[in-house]
Amino acid sequence: MNTILKNKKKLSELTFDKIFCSSLMRTHETAIIHGYQNFNIDKRLDELNFGKYEGRPKVEMQTDVMQLWKNNPKELVLGEPISDFFNRIDDFIENVEAQKILIFSHGAVMRYLKSKYILNNSSLMNQISIANGEILELSIKS
Repeated sequence: MNTILKNKKKLSELTFDKIFCSSLMRTHETAIIHGYQNFNIDKRLDELNFGKYEGRPKVEMQTDVMQLWKNNPKELVLGEPISDFFNRIDDFIENVEAQKILIFSHGAVMRYLKSKYILNNSSLMNQISIANGEILELSIKS
C-alpha cells in the first residue's frame, strides 16, 4: 500500500478541530490528495528560506555550512535566519486556536517540531530525518 493510501486510512480514523497548510501550493495539493478541501493557510508554516541554496542540491548547502547545519542551526543564516524560522513556527504553535490540528507543511518545519517537542532539543533538527509523506504525531501541552 502506498504512503498516501496509508496516510488517508490513518487520518480517516481521526478528527481535527482545524487543518492548516503553509502558503506554498504543494501543501494545498497534498491536503486535497488526502481528502481535505477546507484548510487554513498560514505563512508561518512555510518552508525555511534557503537563500542562495534554494532549488539547489542539498549536498551543496551541507558542504558549505555542514557544521552549523548539523550542530548549531540557530546560528545559521540562509535566506532567513534560522532563529526567525524557529520563532515563526513557535508563534504558530503558541497562538493556534484549536486543540487538535492537522498540518500539511515541509521538511524543515517538521524536523524542527520533532526536535523541539519529541527530542527536547531544537539544535538536533538537522540530525534527524523525516520521510516525505511521513505522519508526525505531537502532543503539545501549553
